[in-house]
Amino acid sequence: MSATARDRSPLVLILAVGLTLVLVVAGVILAVSLTGSGDRRSGAAPGPDGACRGSNVTLEKAAGRFGLRLPDDPQDVHYLAQGGGLSGQHDLQLRFRTTAAGLKQFLSASGFGPLGPDVQALRVGEPPADPCRRAAGGLAHARYAGDHVPAAAGRGAYNRGVAVDDSDPAHPVVALVALDG
Repeated sequence: MSATARDRSPLVLILAVGLTLVLVVAGVILAVSLTGSGDRRSGAAPGPDGACRGSNVTLEKAAGRFGLRLPDDPQDVHYLAQGGGLSGQHDLQLRFRTTAAGLKQFLSASGFGPLGPDVQALRVGEPPADPCRRAAGGLAHARYAGDHVPAAAGRGAYNRGVAVDDSDPAHPVVALVALDG
């Protein structure tokens, strides 16, 4: 074998490995796009546990990831929880109705501070009929709290924001977004 052929063999091996990795990543991206697990525009009613199409993580796991303790008996629960994927990032969009006591329990057990003042700035019109497409924008009177939780042992940092519509004080509506970062 000539000296030139020996000099090229590591280069050929590196190119072959690199091309294989590119093909694997492209295959994963294609599989995710075909299964719809990255689709944030649901268009489908939530499943029996309230999961909207595109969720690939259970509510229990996502709530634990973001330090959330749901009240004992939440109602009308709808969520989109995604985790992992190529970026390793997690996110949760959650909406539920509870009682006044359940709201107090949720905010306290989840470590949220006091809610900010009542504002009506988010009322952009009626919320869509599809509960998986609802956002905090459908809340009539919202008060807010949010925080950034720094990284700790075994867990990365994350941000959380919660909006509460307590225009019906006996049955407040909670809308929450939590993201890695």
